[in-house]
Amino acid sequence: MTGCLALQRVTWRAFALALLVVSASADLTQAQEQSPAPADAEELQPEAINGLLDKVERSWWRWKGIVKSGQQPENSPATSDFLGLIHDEQIGRLESFADAAVLEGRRQLHEGNLATARTAFDLARQLDPQHGAALWDLAGVQRRAGGQFRQSLGNSWSGLKAPFGGYWSRYAALAHGATWVLIGLLMAGAGLVVVLLLRHAPSLVHDIDERLPPRWDSSWRVFVGWAIVLAPLAAVVLGVWALVLWAVLLIPACGVAERRLIYGWLLLLALVVPAINAMWVLTSVAVSPTARVVVASAERSLRADLVTELSALADAHPDEPTWKVLLARLIAGRQPDQAAHLLREAAQLDPSDSRIRLLLGNVLYRIGKHEAAGVLYREALDLDAKNAVAMFNLARVKMETNEWQSAEEMRHKASVLDPGLIKRLDKNVGSAEVADPEFGASEVAASVLEEQAAPGLRRALRPANAITLSALAALLGAAVLRLRAGRVLSERCPRCGRARCGRCPGETQASQGPLCAACDGLFSRREGLSPQGRQEQATRVDRYLRRIGNTRALTNLLWPGMAQIHEGRTTLGFALASLFASALAAWRWPQQILPSGPLIGIWPPGRVALIALVLLWLVSQLPPLRPISIARRTGR
Repeated sequence: MTGCLALQRVTWRAFALALLVVSASADLTQAQEQSPAPADAEELQPEAINGLLDKVERSWWRWKGIVKSGQQPENSPATSDFLGLIHDEQIGRLESFADAAVLEGRRQLHEGNLATARTAFDLARQLDPQHGAALWDLAGVQRRAGGQFRQSLGNSWSGLKAPFGGYWSRYAALAHGATWVLIGLLMAGAGLVVVLLLRHAPSLVHDIDERLPPRWDSSWRVFVGWAIVLAPLAAVVLGVWALVLWAVLLIPACGVAERRLIYGWLLLLALVVPAINAMWVLTSVAVSPTARVVVASAERSLRADLVTELSALADAHPDEPTWKVLLARLIAGRQPDQAAHLLREAAQLDPSDSRIRLLLGNVLYRIGKHEAAGVLYREALDLDAKNAVAMFNLARVKMETNEWQSAEEMRHKASVLDPGLIKRLDKNVGSAEVADPEFGASEVAASVLEEQAAPGLRRALRPANAITLSALAALLGAAVLRLRAGRVLSERCPRCGRARCGRCPGETQASQGPLCAACDGLFSRREGLSPQGRQEQATRVDRYLRRIGNTRALTNLLWPGMAQIHEGRTTLGFALASLFASALAAWRWPQQILPSGPLIGIWPPGRVALIALVLLWLVSQLPPLRPISIARRTGR
């Protein structure tokens, strides 16, 4: 499932790059000698992060004071200072402050202060670019203001997309989406077996009747036939086993499409226990403290416990460079000596990653060691000749050493290589600053998943459980029964619903079409039925068609798709029933199925599933999907 996709770890340890590192190791040693003396990683001070949080909190209360005084904070120094602090400290996300800004905006909106509410929502969007509720509420303010329909529509769409911008949000959406689709398929498969049993049970009973001794009384033969067909009801106390037995029993009576769906459902039933166990492992990893801290660090969130947690991870996994890099990036602005020490260790563990050298060069550049930083930027280019960030930073070093022409040539080369990236760097990086490389949350999350989820997944995917073995045995039994029993010879008359075959009394060769002999004589006006017989058969047909029509209409109202399966549109009905069951499960159990759904910040849990449920139900009531009455289809 989603675990297979998530466990594909991003790797950059290429053999060819490792050869280049061997030749560049002397330069790295020289650059390290010019860098600050190594510091012990245990000397890290979380108080530095707490001090930064205090500065952010003071900026927030200053902005809040402007709002409370009744002034417009849009162009106030409090807003510009707040956003400037976030930009200067390279903070990517401030989720808690963004939530507070959204709540303040909603309070101002309730009081009718549209301008202040709009400023609050816009601030929340800048504090947390993945905060979909801020954009969604901003679109609502624009709609109420009037004349901004296009901007409102754009912000609404951006609000829906924003929560999926983070890797962990996409991962959670994929994992939980797979969960409700799996549940929907299982529920639809169970309904499929029941509907097919109702559809084909008379044919099965008639086929059993034909194989019993002819000297038995006809009512006794019918009773034995129904007893055999309904025998799996005795196993209903065991759970799904009655459905499994019925699925095997129905194989000879089903058509090709119906058999494929039964085989597919039995195969899904064989995989359901390992799949659910694997999903439980992936979900437990997603909500683990380690994953939350690591992903928050990769997304440059600011939290008080990041330094402590990352330090513990770096100590617990001394051979993993990822935690050292994330910790160094977090403390580089306030503790450059410790950051340089961590990055040198990471470079030794992973000598082929040019981004580690870039980050180490940035630490040296920001404390004034421009020449040592330039050496590291050149090593990064030796490892990755198309690294535009290294070219951009090296051009800044050349400008600091007054190599104007060489700096311009290097910057032009970077612009030709990646013009979009250089344009963004010119906009977001100061004139005397350097750019940091990207360490995406997807790479970090892959490390977490490989470390924490892989052992649990190996245990979860073991097929040794009762449901899997029983479903596999049912698949084998269905295949054997299909080979030995062939197909059920009896058919049901589409007019009166009676099961009959060529051996039945009164069924002549002339009436071996879709209709039974009685209906053939009734509707084709052939001889063979007395006036009283014609009246009885017409009453039987009317009663059967009315009962089938009412039952299918009611079934389509209660569970869209099941009526289409009974009607014969099996594939369409199963797809519609699966979608409806998935939406129903997501709406009924939103906290269990969607504990971290990416749209929860915009709507209450289960609201999206409820909307999908209603839309599916309405679509299923349209004429192309509504079950067609037998009388309307064939006429009389």
